[in-house]
Order: sequence, then C-alpha cells, then structure tokens
Amino acid sequence: MQSKKFELIRSTYASKDGYLGRKPLPPEIISLTDIIGELMCPGPFYYYVIDSPSLTFEQVSPHVSKVLGYDASEFQLETLVDIIHPEDFPFVNKCEERVADFIVKLKHPEEIFNYKYCYSFRQRRSDGVYRQFLMQTSVLRIQEDGALLKVFGVQTDITDLGGFINRSLFFHGLNGANSFKITNVWKGDLQEKTSFQQSLTKRELEITTLLAEGMSTKEIARHLHVSEETVHSHRKNLLKKTKSKNTVELIANMVRSGWI
Repeated sequence: MQSKKFELIRSTYASKDGYLGRKPLPPEIISLTDIIGELMCPGPFYYYVIDSPSLTFEQVSPHVSKVLGYDASEFQLETLVDIIHPEDFPFVNKCEERVADFIVKLKHPEEIFNYKYCYSFRQRRSDGVYRQFLMQTSVLRIQEDGALLKVFGVQTDITDLGGFINRSLFFHGLNGANSFKITNVWKGDLQEKTSFQQSLTKRELEITTLLAEGMSTKEIARHLHVSEETVHSHRKNLLKKTKSKNTVELIANMVRSGWI
C-alpha cells in the first residue's frame, strides 16, 4: 500500500495532462559524469534516475547510504517522499505542480532540456535527524510530444551552510535560455531571475562551481591550467561581488540567491 504523501505527489503529476510518459523505457546505463559536472554540489550528495511513467528509481547512487543512512537497493521515490519533513511537504508538492505546469506549457518539447529545477527542503535520515537538502533535477529523456520518460536528480546536504529555509523555486536556464524563479509557489508569478550570476564572469562562475566541489586554489589552478595567482584574484573578486566574507559564505549566498 502506497503512502498518503506519495499518492498526493502522484495525483499532482496526473493532474497535468501530457506531463508523464505513458510507457516506461527499458532500463539503460546512463553516464552521469557530465550531468553532475554541470551542477553545484556544495556538500554531501546522492543522485538518482527516475523512470517517470512508473515513478520509480531505476538507478540510485550508493552515496545515499552515507548521506541518509538508507540502503541504495531499497531506496525508492516513495521512500524519498516519505522522509520529507511534514512541514515542508506542502511546499514540495506545490513546487512539483509548478514545475509540471511550466513544462507542459513549453512551446516546443526540446525546450525541456534547457532547464534544471531547484528548491530546498528537509529530509529525515535513518537516525531520525532532519537535514536541509538542495534538490536539482533535469530531464534526460522525453516522448515525441514532450512527456517525461527519465529524469535525473541530485540531492545535496546544505545544512552546514547555515540551516536556512528557502521557499523559492528556481528554473535555471541552460544552453543560453533565460532563468526564472517563483518566490511564492502558492500564488506567485514566474519572474525572470536576477541573481549573482548576472554580475559574474564565465570564469568566475566556473571557479565558484569548483569551490563548491571542495577544490583548493592549487587544485583549481591545475584543473583550469592557470596560475594560482589568477585563481586567487578571481576568488577575491567573487567575495567582493557577492559581499561574502569567505568561501563558505560565498556558497551559502549562492544557494540563498537560487543560483545553485
């Protein structure tokens, strides 16, 4: 018997005609290295691939055991839904409704691949402790009519960035698409997003991503094939532009602003 929370989520999806695919695709091995590389994970994380027609996980990273304390082989979408904090569940359900509404209203199916969707909420670990997580999702496969077949998601524990609760929903544009946000998911309108991203250079955004992954100045310099002095200069500019005292505050400000 499925849980009440999961049934509510399922009914939310079902209310959007043409949102979920009709027939599951066979399980496939999907290389997620490049996908994760496009995301910022400023903390411990786990990821998964959702088979949208059946609303089941067909792939879950073993990281879920370390991050949440659950066995990856037994961790399903219903499990994830059930461990959402009771106070946060209405927000999560509404975010899913707004995302579904956004996707079904896109003019062309291929536009689906131009966005990732982000918001944060609390999840309960196996020991009963709640932690704050940033969820980032993007679509991997669709039907010809745009209905979802496979979706990738990554959940990052951001509790140590300050334990704040952000009630906004973000639509991050990829491939040159504009970004949007909804400040109030119950009655707010879609707004073109203004954030730190607009004032940062491409190189600064790249360095921010690497900092969020835990790289040091020396490691970033080696990765980008530039001098340590160049990276240090970029870090100083990043702190100044984002009005951050240190790297931890920089990443926290990025999460609060909805950039990650």
